[in-house]
Amino acid sequence: MLPPLSIQPLVENAVNHGIIQVAGSGTVTIQINEHLSNIEIVVKDDGRGMSQEKTEQLLNKEIKSGNERTSVGLKNVDSRLKQLYGEGLIIQSSPNRGATVSFLFPKRLTINGKVHICLSSSWADVYLIFYITIKFVSLFSFQPLL
Repeated sequence: MLPPLSIQPLVENAVNHGIIQVAGSGTVTIQINEHLSNIEIVVKDDGRGMSQEKTEQLLNKEIKSGNERTSVGLKNVDSRLKQLYGEGLIIQSSPNRGATVSFLFPKRLTINGKVHICLSSSWADVYLIFYITIKFVSLFSFQPLL
């Protein structure tokens, strides 16, 4: 059971804060991996990256830039994941080396004694590993790399 709007903010953040901030082009990779009891979502970019301090701030408090609030999307996704599954986003990054944001959610979830199937076996058979890479060649165009 993947909460709505869990992946979109991660991709938007990778483009807006990683790729667009770097002159030239960049790449965003979205990967979905099946593990024994979990599904892993990974969004990776080769943009500007960020320091360890910044990654900690993103999930621990709201960051303000001038009069504009930032990082609300990541914080919201992190909070929803923690509320549903007890674990939130994992951010790995370093300056000028891009960023990777990932999370896990269970294939099966028990709520009030009822087991909910979060991933059907037919879905798993078709999409054992989903992997897409998008190469941003300019601000207004992109090219899927399949």
